[in-house]
Amino acid sequence: MTDSDPDSITNINRSGGADLSAGRDINVDGDVAGRDIIKVTNITDAQQYDVHGLANPYLGLQSFTYADHAKYAGREKLIVETVARLTTLDDPLALLFITGASGSGKSSFVQAGVLSALEKHYAALRVKWAVFRPSHNPLAALADALWRQLGLPQFDAHVVSPADFGDFLETHTPSQQVNVIVIDQFEELFTQSNAQPCNALFALLTHLPPFRMTRTHIIATVRADYLPELFALPTLYDIAKRGIDLRVMSVDELREVIQQPLRATYPDNNKRFRAELVERLAQDAAEDAAYLPLLQVTLEEIWRKGTLTVGSYTNLADAIKQRADKVLAYQDYDAAQPNQPRISEEQAAILNLCLDLVDVSLDDEARRDVRRRRSKDELVSGAPERARLIDTLTQARLLSVDTEHGEPARVEVDLIHETLLSNWDHLRQAVAERRHELRQRVRFEQQLKEWIGQNRVGDYLLGGVRLAEARDLEHRDDVALHNADAKDYFFHSVEREEVERQREKARQLEEIRRLRIRNRIIGRLAEAVGRKDKFAARFELPVQDEQVYLSRTHPIVEGLATYVMDTALDPIGEGIARRCGVIRTSKVEKRTTLLLVRFRYHILTKRGETEQALLAEDCQLLAFAGSAEKAQWLDGSIAEELLLAQPDANVHAEQARDFLQKVLDGFEALRPHLNEVDVQHGEELLEQHRRVRMAARMQGVSHQRALLSNTLAQ
Repeated sequence: MTDSDPDSITNINRSGGADLSAGRDINVDGDVAGRDIIKVTNITDAQQYDVHGLANPYLGLQSFTYADHAKYAGREKLIVETVARLTTLDDPLALLFITGASGSGKSSFVQAGVLSALEKHYAALRVKWAVFRPSHNPLAALADALWRQLGLPQFDAHVVSPADFGDFLETHTPSQQVNVIVIDQFEELFTQSNAQPCNALFALLTHLPPFRMTRTHIIATVRADYLPELFALPTLYDIAKRGIDLRVMSVDELREVIQQPLRATYPDNNKRFRAELVERLAQDAAEDAAYLPLLQVTLEEIWRKGTLTVGSYTNLADAIKQRADKVLAYQDYDAAQPNQPRISEEQAAILNLCLDLVDVSLDDEARRDVRRRRSKDELVSGAPERARLIDTLTQARLLSVDTEHGEPARVEVDLIHETLLSNWDHLRQAVAERRHELRQRVRFEQQLKEWIGQNRVGDYLLGGVRLAEARDLEHRDDVALHNADAKDYFFHSVEREEVERQREKARQLEEIRRLRIRNRIIGRLAEAVGRKDKFAARFELPVQDEQVYLSRTHPIVEGLATYVMDTALDPIGEGIARRCGVIRTSKVEKRTTLLLVRFRYHILTKRGETEQALLAEDCQLLAFAGSAEKAQWLDGSIAEELLLAQPDANVHAEQARDFLQKVLDGFEALRPHLNEVDVQHGEELLEQHRRVRMAARMQGVSHQRALLSNTLAQ
């Protein structure tokens, strides 16, 4: 037998005796003694790489959990660093953030890597852990995780203060136990959670007692692109900046990622990857930290094909596309040669279901689109056939289903991984085509969340454009209106609009009545000066024939002046922007908004017991860069220069509407600054008026600041 022989032997594996080495891998049955004859089973190349019929050890887009820790590999050094940071003798950490790009493996790193490593570190103690996602009610999710997974007593997290939470953990954690609480997908607090429980959880995390008191580590995984959302919470932001960042893995680490699941699942089986395939996979995956999910799906698909050789692989991106496309196109998607195509209506239903599980970004950045967990009840409301579709896509591992325990239990459905949003062309195209509708849904659900967070007060109900968008959602039977809170929100908004419509109708009738009265008064005054038809008036003497002199004390002047003063500060309709436009110009580096704001004031003067109102009006040009919520106000001279800026390119009408809508949506965030300008300018007008009156030796001047009557955005 020679080295060139394809069946030559490399290693002899035996059950006893000394180690023997020769050409290729063989299995030896029986003992070896002296020159005994050895029974040999030859393993050829084809057999080593053939895995047909064997259970697939690769998880695809599913995250590794603690149960999979034997399969997890590649980040051993970072796991050691993480455990060292958490358990430092001087000051063990109560809270640690794990950050990284979408798809960098944060959930798997914590659950399959860090948890098992902490068990080894605390070998003399009992380590218990709980894993939860914030979803719509993070406090309820936290309380449920502590009860069901850690075995702590039930408690109402909604009424627990940060101090009480620390006392609760200290009191109910056994002395020989260490708790580890994992908050997975921390970014859901910004995209899905209701305001009140979200803020309450932020308060708990901000004021966590030290580990030595509670014997509890809290680990939060969060996408790096959502770290700026923590700017408003300096303590948490500082902790997050000092967290563990998952970066791209080295080629050596990725070789372990590729091979460990096979080794762990079949330790005694002579199955392995072709070396060239391992090298290509590792080199391709090393280009970006976000390629890990693509690698896992590729490994799952290679195994499904049954041969662990280069011929089973093209590139990383193809695997998830091919898998999702096959599920979309065929009912028998797992067959070697699928031949049962789905009809177009069923394909559309699959994509529509996936779109219901997407939250698009409102800032035109598709990379910030995220998954959106929804209850199964919401998804199947009015369409029971969707239940079968959810089961099908879950079995195909495009969706995941989880049960949130409670009364009643809530079944949650989610896209299996965010990689589908960026790498499945059909879904990406569907999102792009319906982005306008999906934005309407996101805006509605954000406002719903705010309404609930503000105790459902009427000030936060929908109106105007936003209510019109909600009507569109209802007309489309959008999933956003499939839960009781959303239906209540929409109903009360419509109800309030009807009340306001009736009130406006009454106001218009009253205005008509007042105009008629005014016209009758003017008509009578005209008769009083001897004219029954139109006449010319002058305010100076002498007057010409057919003209009437109107002095300051003339009844017509006094009547009109009284009318103007009485209505000067009345709100001018509901609109904020009367005239507006959008241009694209190189004069600015980021989105910049110019506001032409009109201010009106009543200045009240007093002489003795007599009080008189004077009307003052002025316009101010203001400008800010960035969003309304994080406005960076610019100097007045810059605003004046930008007012004269010339457009460099056209702006699409849809983009212009979206831009202006964002300004209007964030207008309430601008009011504090506008009020400051209002007060400052009013004081300046008052001071100017006071100087004039003092020169005239008036006895006293008082000032009442006017309401902001109208804002004109240019």
